[in-house]
Amino acid sequence: MVGFLLVRGVARVEIFTDDLGGFFVLALLYVIGAAVLALAATEVMRLLLLRRTPRPRIFFGWISGILILVLFLLPLITDQPLAERTGLAFVNLITTIAIAVLVGMSAAATDRARPGTIDPSDLSER
Repeated sequence: MVGFLLVRGVARVEIFTDDLGGFFVLALLYVIGAAVLALAATEVMRLLLLRRTPRPRIFFGWISGILILVLFLLPLITDQPLAERTGLAFVNLITTIAIAVLVGMSAAATDRARPGTIDPSDLSER
């Protein structure tokens, strides 16, 4: 939602529609879609970790990178005015990067907190 407010408020680019009521409905649907995407990304990371995928965070980074690129380029191939296309592409970019970074950081934090793992800093003190 912050991305939409930046694009519409600061850059003065009309995304989705000109009337304010239609904008909020479509923005709400976008936010719900982003929440579903975040849950799906979390599940993908969980499956990568559970299946003992070699270097699961790097693999997730590649999956995320491809998805970020696709969702960034998707609005650019529509027949909307250029300002609207680039504004929506910007919103897609910051949303997907935020999701990928937060899921990756959460996985890194749980990997460090997993019981039974040895912290390398503990070995140097002995």
